[in-house]
Parts: sequence; C-alpha cells; structure tokens
Amino acid sequence: MQFNNHTHANNNDTIETDILYKEQGKGIIPSPFAAYTIVICTMLAADAISHKFQIIGQRSRTLRDLNGSKGAILLMSAAQFHATLHSLLTNDRLCVQIAALSVVQLSAFGMTLRRKGIISQSLGLVLYGLVLIVGMIVIVDDLYSHGMLGFAIALGNLAAIVRFEWNMNKYWLWSIMALLLQCCVVQSDVIVGVGRSIGIWSGKGSTCIYESEYWIDLSFASTLGLLYIAAKRELSSRQCGKKL
Repeated sequence: MQFNNHTHANNNDTIETDILYKEQGKGIIPSPFAAYTIVICTMLAADAISHKFQIIGQRSRTLRDLNGSKGAILLMSAAQFHATLHSLLTNDRLCVQIAALSVVQLSAFGMTLRRKGIISQSLGLVLYGLVLIVGMIVIVDDLYSHGMLGFAIALGNLAAIVRFEWNMNKYWLWSIMALLLQCCVVQSDVIVGVGRSIGIWSGKGSTCIYESEYWIDLSFASTLGLLYIAAKRELSSRQCGKKL
C-alpha cells in the first residue's frame, strides 16, 4: 500500500511537471502567457517612466536617440526584439532571462559612464554591441538545445520588421506573438492535419512545428530583410546628412 501511494505521488509529480514545463525537450516549450504578462508589465512600467519624464519637461532617451550609424542602431534594436521573443519561447529555464537582464544592466552602466564623460559615445556603442553579442550567444545556445533556432530567429526578425516598417503598436505586436506561440504549444489535430496536407511537417502534436526546414529558410530570408531595412536606414541617414 505504501508502494502504491509512493507511485501515485510520483505520477502526480510527473503530471504536474508536464503541465508546467510541457515536457521540456527539443521542440516543446511552456505556455508563453506567464512570461507574456511580465513582458507587458515591463512595457507598462517603461511607458509610465517615460510619461513621468515628459511631465517634468524632460525626455527619456533610448537607443534610437543615440548619434551613430542608424543601420547599426537598428540592428541593435532588433536584438532587443529577439531577447523578448526568446524569453517567451524558453521560459522553462532562466539563462535567457538572466542574459537579457545582464545586457540591460551593463548597457545602463555604459550609459552612466558616457554621461559622466568617462567614455565616448562611440566607445559606448561598441561596448553595447559586444554585450549584445555575448547575450545572443547565450540565447542561441539555449534555442539550439530546444531544437527551435530557425523558428525563433524567423519570428524575432518578423517582429522587428513589423515594428520598424509599419510601426505596429508594441502591445498588439507582443499579444499577437504570444497567441501565436500558444497556438504552437497546444496539441491540435487540426493544425497538424493542415500541416501534413501542405507538407510542412509530419508526426503528431505540436513538437514538429518547430522542426520544419521551412523555418530555416524563413530565418535566412527574414535576416536578409532586416539587413536590407538597416542598410536603407543608413543610406537615408547619410543622404539627410549631406543635405544639411
């Protein structure tokens, strides 16, 4: 009887773990809504602080306000979209969140050094770029271990492109992304059936959604699109500078 109780407890623990973590492994992710709630609260807090600065007659400066290569700044901004999306994708482990938080804290420290005149703005941008690269290495390693690198790169690039080119409201953007990720998490015979019929993936459940080779192609295409937008911004900025 004691053995049966122990077995029953183990079964309950297994069920609870599966619910919370959606069977951690390649191609399977937790529900993104807990992380989505934190993302939305973070954006609301940032907007509240920006509004406070406006009330006192000052302006909260962001990365986009820096003087420098507009193309490079756009790519740095795109990295922030990837960090947010990947936090939604891999919220069963904290390495991505810690890496993103480290980037934010180190960039804030760099801005403080620049404001005090200890380093130049150019050096500050270089240091920020290096910090971003280190953070992205951690994120890429985590996504690769989940088996969803192409899927994540494609969605991150698309989120950045939609925001940069069409100025989509950020709350709508991340709400749509969270819903899309949730649809991918849920085991749906309808989704899988449609995927089989058009040859995108095979097998049962949502795990194969991330493993499709089409995501790799889309990740390359979206990266080229993002680089094109960055080059276009850089060219436009230089042309405006020549006119002035």
